[in-house]
Amino acid sequence: MDEKQLHRTSLLMLLMISLIWGAGYLGVQGALDSGLPTPAILAGRFLLGAMLIGFIQRRELKAGQSLLRGALGGVMIYFGFYFQTLGQAQTGIAGAAFLTATNVVMIPFLHWAVSRVKPPNKVFVLSALTMLGVALLSYAPGESFSMGAGEGMLLLGAFLFAGHMVYLGYAVRKGDPGSITFWQLLSAGLVGVFFLVVQRPPLTLEMAQKGSLSVLYIGIMATGLCYYLQAKAQKHVSPSQTGIVLSLEGVFGALFSILAGMEALKVSVLLGGALITLSVILMEIKPRRA
Repeated sequence: MDEKQLHRTSLLMLLMISLIWGAGYLGVQGALDSGLPTPAILAGRFLLGAMLIGFIQRRELKAGQSLLRGALGGVMIYFGFYFQTLGQAQTGIAGAAFLTATNVVMIPFLHWAVSRVKPPNKVFVLSALTMLGVALLSYAPGESFSMGAGEGMLLLGAFLFAGHMVYLGYAVRKGDPGSITFWQLLSAGLVGVFFLVVQRPPLTLEMAQKGSLSVLYIGIMATGLCYYLQAKAQKHVSPSQTGIVLSLEGVFGALFSILAGMEALKVSVLLGGALITLSVILMEIKPRRA
């Protein structure tokens, strides 16, 4: 395939990730409803993901630079999820979703700072448009919003997610995406195990049984498969484009929540989804040459 075809295939991969992550909201909620503590959920999801990629890459797994690059990425995504979870515990769902999604507008600036190459102006415009769409998706009438410790942790988590997308875009161009994904997920899982041992939260067999299917889904599908596809896709898609396409996660999440009867269909959800979808389409439209 030529580079244009690879780019389109990579966009389809990112679209699939958004779909799986959207359904992943239900999986995470199921794991939380089982009573499983957050460190156990995070450790389980990343270790299961590492097992999947280890099996896929068993004949081609590389260490060396791939291990180092993957380990750094793993620490970034673990603490991104860690601060996101801590922040959401102190805020409303709408505010948490909105602040986490601010990584979309952080990515172009971080990429600019690292690469020293200014992204096209439309990247900044479409990132802002995507942010507006996310705000509409997250809008909850009557729910107040203020800045406090919880909101600060959510912003820190969003910064780590943005940094991870920029970093991964660099790392996979310098190494093997499959190997980097394995070491990334394994290192994140080991960090989770460390916190599980140190914090010693209550964990029972009943919790594990109730949450097992949910953790299997978010571990195998929403973590292992998705981060593998993301690493492959970011060889051919810029971090800024990646962030905008992955914002469709919120659209799919809202759709699945509505279908599951967890959320009512609202005009703000339709408008937010339309704006994010429009941003993705406009990102791929190139101006005609005169």
